[in-house]
Amino acid sequence: MAFLTPPQKLPFLLRFGIRLSEKITGRMMLPPRILSWYPKAAIGSGIMEALVAHEDGRMDKRMLKLIRMAASYAVACPFCVDMNSYEHRKYGISEEEAQTLNKAYQSFAEKKRDAQRRIKENTVGATTTTQPYAGRTMTQANLERYAKDKGLSVEEARKQVELQGVRVQ
Repeated sequence: MAFLTPPQKLPFLLRFGIRLSEKITGRMMLPPRILSWYPKAAIGSGIMEALVAHEDGRMDKRMLKLIRMAASYAVACPFCVDMNSYEHRKYGISEEEAQTLNKAYQSFAEKKRDAQRRIKENTVGATTTTQPYAGRTMTQANLERYAKDKGLSVEEARKQVELQGVRVQ
């Protein structure tokens, strides 16, 4: 379920921009469609893209494409990687060069995964093993309210609270 309600009808300029980008790339563009749910973000994103460096004679398109791809891998943004690595061969970037850019930033991804694993171990593991409600008691009436609130049967609710170390009277 989406946090934002999809718009009934997209504003003309956004609809035009999305169709144009999809015609150019030959595929559905998910990021602009998602951004169109919140037009201010879509317009801001479009303005930011317009301000980003483009071919100006001092730097060729190949170098700009490499820079965009490297930045996308650096921030680990799947949408950005997809958008900025689109048709990289057209700009003279080999598959090997693209893979090298990706590998250059994988160490960051590994560190990020390691940090997430450590956080999970130190938070989720700690709360489930210490049982903060151990030794407490719950009346049958409260158990029934708990079951109703959670949409569980009374037996399922009883199992859940007993796993937390709570005794039901």
